This record gives sequence, C-alpha cells and structure tokens, in this order.
Amino acid sequence: MSRMAPFAVLLVVVSCTTAVMAETSEERTARYLDSVRKNPSLLLAFLEQMPKGGDLHNHMGGAIYAESWIDYAARDNLCVDRSTSNLLAPPCDPACTKYSNKPAVQCAYGDHVLYNQLVDAWSMRNWTPVEGSGQKDRGTTISSQLSTSSTSPH
Repeated sequence: MSRMAPFAVLLVVVSCTTAVMAETSEERTARYLDSVRKNPSLLLAFLEQMPKGGDLHNHMGGAIYAESWIDYAARDNLCVDRSTSNLLAPPCDPACTKYSNKPAVQCAYGDHVLYNQLVDAWSMRNWTPVEGSGQKDRGTTISSQLSTSSTSPH
C-alpha cells in the first residue's frame, strides 16, 4: 500500500498541472489579478505590465469617423436637416442646392459646405467647449438618430 502513495501524489500533481494549463490566458490573468487586488505594490506592478493603447471609455457616436456616418447615410438614401444636421427619413428635397432645407445626404459629396457641416456636427472637429457642457454631445446626435431609424452601419 505504501508503494501506491508516490503514484497517488504524482497523479494529483499531474492533474493540478493539467487543470492550470487548461486555463486560458484571460483566466490566468483574472486569477492573478484577484490574488494581488488587495496588495497595492503587487497590484501596481501588475498594472504597469498591462498593454497600453486601448480605449478605456468609448461611446459609439465617437467611435466611428463622421465621414463613415456620411457614407452610411448616403448609401441608405437618408436626408439631412441643413439647420440642425439631424438625419431625416426620405423623401428629400429634389435638388442639391445650397438653399434646400432637406437635402439628401448624398448632396454633401458635391457641396463642401454641407459636407464640412456634417463632419463638424458629427465629430469632435472644430468643437469649442461651452461652460457647463461637460463634454461634447454631438456624437450622441448621430448615434441616437441611427438607433431610431432602420439604418445601421454595415
């Protein structure tokens, strides 16, 4: 019976090693983070080794270039309110003139003023903070418009 003891110990060690090796890198990282979470010096050392460069906070309206939103809206034949830069459902004004109130978004490709207006309205470009604004809300306009329409980026 005592000759079986070393075999049993070896079996336990191999089983534990196999279980640890079966963990994904995410699982191992999460397990290690949990183990150092309450030890500030180890936690700091762990966090300093983390990869850098990712977004820590992101809103969908700001995650996509305004130029892409223009392409999506044009492809889906949407219109734009020239005074607010809000997207509107068709039908659009029939002509792409600078005086039309509800031109097709496609008109922006031939109207640099309208194109720049949309990029400014749907991005952070040329934004000037206003007291009490906290953050720019322009990106919210495009994403909320698209979420309420049948249009979605493809």
